[in-house]
Amino acid sequence: MIPESRKDDGLIFLRSVIENASLSRLPFFATLGVVQRRRERATARLMLEECEVRGASYAAPVTTLSGGNQQKVLFAKWLFRPPRVFIADEPTRGIDVGAKRAIYELIHSLAAQGIGVLLISSEHEEILGLAHRVLVMRNGRIVAELDRQTMNEDALLHAAFATTGTKVA
Repeated sequence: MIPESRKDDGLIFLRSVIENASLSRLPFFATLGVVQRRRERATARLMLEECEVRGASYAAPVTTLSGGNQQKVLFAKWLFRPPRVFIADEPTRGIDVGAKRAIYELIHSLAAQGIGVLLISSEHEEILGLAHRVLVMRNGRIVAELDRQTMNEDALLHAAFATTGTKVA
């Protein structure tokens, strides 16, 4: 899962890029409780390259990376063990346009591999560009379900911000 706040819930900022990326599979790299660092580095490096993490050395603290690259480290972390369902909560919050494109490509790639992607986003352009089915929530309740035929900016914004109790479906 990609949490809404990578700073609060996703990364350990004092640890290296490699350590952050490999954290979800730490037992895989350990023998009798001792982490095999060479194996960890080699495997993590492949996953980081696959997610196109750019910037400082992978041995450097994750804080040396841009926000977009930090977000890609989170993707690498959770893709070590390909999930059946991948939850991305505000995956492009606080990153630049170039990094957004890379994140969108990662999400498309996951869906193309048959992995279910649950995207939680407050950016309607992002939703319209990535989703094939949308459930709109307001005040903790689903107020609309939109599919490819009914999904457009007007329908999405109306469902999200309508003040009446009318259910759009």
